[in-house]
Amino acid sequence: MKKEEETKFRYEIVARISRDTTIQIEDWKKQIAGDLRGLGNSLDIYISPSGKRSVIHIHTNTPEEVKRVITVFSEIGTRCRFEEQDLNEQLRGA
Repeated sequence: MKKEEETKFRYEIVARISRDTTIQIEDWKKQIAGDLRGLGNSLDIYISPSGKRSVIHIHTNTPEEVKRVITVFSEIGTRCRFEEQDLNEQLRGA
């Protein structure tokens, strides 16, 4: 693989969480998006119809920092499920 073929942000993080429901949905979404925006690109935030669960997708070079930020926005006492993939390895395997 050539250097120019590598992605700008190496890791893809997908998080499945129970969101902190003490904050209104739109405020929560704005706050987490603001904290994550500087850490990567391709940010998508999906919230379930009940408003209790969320799936967050982002490409980043700092996966541990992204996970830390997402954990802060999850409901206290719940487990965050993270999936992490190396996008450059995906390109090599293509």
